[in-house]
Amino acid sequence: MRAAILALVSVGLTYALAEGVATTLYVRGLIDPVPIWMHERTDPAGNLRFDPVRGARLSQTPARIVCVASDGTIETQGSYFGNNEGFPDSDDFHPKRADADTLRLAVFGDSFSQAQFLDTNWPDRVEELERSAGRKLELLNFSLDGAGLVNWASVLTRFVQANEYELDGVIFAVWGDDLDRHFTWWDDRPREHKGELQRVLLGRSRDFDLDQTPKGIVAGSPYLRWYVVTPEQFDRAIAGEWLPEFHRAARPFLWERAKQLVAELRNPRDGRPITQPQRFRVFNQGQRELMDRTRHALNASKLPALVVRVPNRVEHISWNGDAIRFAERLGARFVDGGEAFDGLSDDAFDALWLPVDGHWNQRGSDLFAEYLRRALADWP
Repeated sequence: MRAAILALVSVGLTYALAEGVATTLYVRGLIDPVPIWMHERTDPAGNLRFDPVRGARLSQTPARIVCVASDGTIETQGSYFGNNEGFPDSDDFHPKRADADTLRLAVFGDSFSQAQFLDTNWPDRVEELERSAGRKLELLNFSLDGAGLVNWASVLTRFVQANEYELDGVIFAVWGDDLDRHFTWWDDRPREHKGELQRVLLGRSRDFDLDQTPKGIVAGSPYLRWYVVTPEQFDRAIAGEWLPEFHRAARPFLWERAKQLVAELRNPRDGRPITQPQRFRVFNQGQRELMDRTRHALNASKLPALVVRVPNRVEHISWNGDAIRFAERLGARFVDGGEAFDGLSDDAFDALWLPVDGHWNQRGSDLFAEYLRRALADWP
């Protein structure tokens, strides 16, 4: 009996010690790491400034941006800057055509389409591919990290149409919960932050009412893991010499992992892409009204629309139905960008994403660009 008690006590103490160590490492982000975003401040007025029409305006002064895991692993680096209009396009653009023979399309998307954490985002890559084939195509990238339905409608009506942009069509690149997002805004201008590293402000409006979007910075909060640093701090970070101090809420790491393992054994799920269309989604009244308003705006300018689903890394959670219903509501053509990854093995599919962060890497973005280029062969 005594031996059994001693054994139980020994096991309990061993578990407690292991749990304490694992939980401490988890809290500090050294195991089960999370992504940390940083960009350097190179514009004293701010590299990412609140804008009541688009949500944020990018400075034309380039700044480096990096995603580094909390364990110090560099995920990806890029160059963060806006064109003449403050949008994430490598080319300046203007309302009037420079060439009557060039097909001119507007792109509305989120971080997967802005994607300045990569060397080349997919709209720029499509242009490159078409240019190398001797075809004239201009994609005007109006995307914004974190944007969705309200930002897109705002930029389309208050900027693109207000400035009478000459276009041949509009592409909506829909990922995840984009269609559930209210008006999103960002701001990184210098402000008091009590001696701590400044973080980028993120805010969202309360509903889908386009006429009630914020005119100024209201109800914003520091984004949990996006820091504004000096060029010197940035250099040290990518050299592996420094990271912002990171902590998260404590939880018994080993115990939670054991529960997760049991749940997965009871309910195994396949993480491979789901490509079958799903039409189950029902939008609320605010979404429907804003989609109808967007459709009327497109019709008024005689602009055809293309809705493309941007695939998700965790594809067993599929938002395919959202994009299909959105396309139907707009009277738009739908294409499933998940087809860009058809035929890939599990390992090949997993290799298209940043290991810790949920975004795709350059190869994943490029495969999507190649797919969309083919989709544009007969559209509009």
